[in-house]
Amino acid sequence: MSHALDTFREKLMELKATPQKILEEDFIMEWFADYHHKLPPFEEYYQNLYQVDNEVTIIARQSKSKVLSYSDLRQALFYPDDETNKRSSATNKATDDRVIKLAKVAAIALLDELHNEAKATWKYLSVSILEYSWAHCPAKVKAALLGLTATIDYCESALGGVTQVIKNGGRVNIAGAAAQSDTSCNGYLDKKSKKKKYKTKGGKKIEKKEGLFHSLNEKLRDAIIQVAIEDAPQTRSENNAALEKQRQACLKKEEILKHKRLDKATGELSDSICYYSMYYSDACIKDVKEVTKLLKKYNQDKITNTGMEQILKENIRMHTKGCGWGKGSTPDFHISW
Repeated sequence: MSHALDTFREKLMELKATPQKILEEDFIMEWFADYHHKLPPFEEYYQNLYQVDNEVTIIARQSKSKVLSYSDLRQALFYPDDETNKRSSATNKATDDRVIKLAKVAAIALLDELHNEAKATWKYLSVSILEYSWAHCPAKVKAALLGLTATIDYCESALGGVTQVIKNGGRVNIAGAAAQSDTSCNGYLDKKSKKKKYKTKGGKKIEKKEGLFHSLNEKLRDAIIQVAIEDAPQTRSENNAALEKQRQACLKKEEILKHKRLDKATGELSDSICYYSMYYSDACIKDVKEVTKLLKKYNQDKITNTGMEQILKENIRMHTKGCGWGKGSTPDFHISW
């Protein structure tokens, strides 16, 4: 990815210097030509996406307008005055000057984003001189990364599944939502059937296999179900208590904003006001003794690791978001404990 970002940056700088190249097909369509022979799947994808004419007419679902294929769009952009081109038009030709101006504006905006050191992409550029960039990454690391997944699609899929369960179920405990999503994605409860031997996944028909749960010993399955039944009342009670705390926190936040006549405040402003108020409440830790007490509770299993982390995070937010202490501020961000 870092190598591709370097290429992207170089092309943007060239487009910024000579924006009229936006209308040159050889320049625009060959930005990543160096990767075609190195990555055959990418070459195949490129040919199917940009080179093949789309003979099937696609209609947009909402607007009901016709959707052009990429090959048609290329013809309209690069050959607007070609009489043999079915997409040629005087209107397209008349917009050339405007397209050139917008190309330079877009290139400058994208370069500003890439060169922003606060952005995640900055460290992957070779100009950053960081080990994550292509030019400064050790050869051993590059070799070790070959063949590995370059994205976090699996993680995003799991998070998306949890979000969907919470959205559909309303006030569902996040642990339960995660379990339901994980069970569904991995087919833990799938059972073989004589009538239904196949299932559809990603548009493909695949053989249906028996899930992990049904592959266990029958007595073990019964024991798992029995434990879940016995634990259900306590789990439900803990979940309801957590939801009630969340509800009370939301109500308290609304009361604070109404008291300050800022009930319509949203986003960062409302968060800052609430954390500022929390700074002067009992929730704020201002003494190292309070931290010691917190650690003792943790060591005695009276508070979970997650709960302790949440308390500390909230206290840091009280100082940063609430009081505005941070980098470059006066006083500088500092917690005595």
